[in-house]
Amino acid sequence: MKNILAIAAHPDDIEISRLGYLLKENKEKKSKVSVFIASSGSLKDSTSGMKRIKESEKALECIKDINFHYIGKKGIKFSDFEIISNKVRKLIIKINPDEILVHDPNDTNQEHSLVYNIVKTASRRLPINLIRYRSISSSNDFKANLYINMENYLVIKKKSLKFHKSQQFHEYFSEKYIDSFHNNFFAYSRGIKVSEAFFEEFKFL
Repeated sequence: MKNILAIAAHPDDIEISRLGYLLKENKEKKSKVSVFIASSGSLKDSTSGMKRIKESEKALECIKDINFHYIGKKGIKFSDFEIISNKVRKLIIKINPDEILVHDPNDTNQEHSLVYNIVKTASRRLPINLIRYRSISSSNDFKANLYINMENYLVIKKKSLKFHKSQQFHEYFSEKYIDSFHNNFFAYSRGIKVSEAFFEEFKFL
């Protein structure tokens, strides 16, 4: 049993790229899961931002006894670095996780890479494992060394993503895209043979 903290820049980041791993740990190993969302993902107004936060809360209810934390009702700004970093550090100290799941620093989404740097700063000199993950915006430089079979949780994951009603217009919310994102194409394209049919990719440092 582990104590896991998943940190993301936006609502839906965790559901898209890490939910299978979190479900597996929670249901099979009774691991405790906490999540922290650094922004609402909305650049428009606080109303639409809170809608996205609520969608994420609902989507993550499939994880038993999850602790849900978020900050802000609008999009994240580079000027928010110190504020968010301080809040993240306080949360890390409070939760005392065994590992933190976070974006990759080379992610092509600037807010994703910014959150990685925030987490790295906030967790400095703390004995915690940082585990990066491959997202839909990861660069080709991302080289996973940890493959988690989440085939048994793919149906739950798809149902969870449907709670993000405000985001269904994106191609990456379609079942076809979800299947292709989690199959072994990406591993084979890097010359890595993986036996599992559906998995999530991580980089354990």
